[in-house]
Amino acid sequence: MVCKHQGVGLLVDRILSHQKIVAKEFGDGRKKLQKINGICGYTIMDNDDSILIADIKEIAEHAA
Repeated sequence: MVCKHQGVGLLVDRILSHQKIVAKEFGDGRKKLQKINGICGYTIMDNDDSILIADIKEIAEHAA
């Protein structure tokens, strides 16, 4: 990933699992979530949990 012409790395301890998801944008009922920097959407898991999706590029740009 490149942010403002600087290299950026993402370090994780471990990957617990992976699966395909459908990323959803925030609709009218979730307008407050649209204002959170670094969050670009959400998905709903098989067990009905809602998971926020981080925008790593935006987070890195704000940290720089």
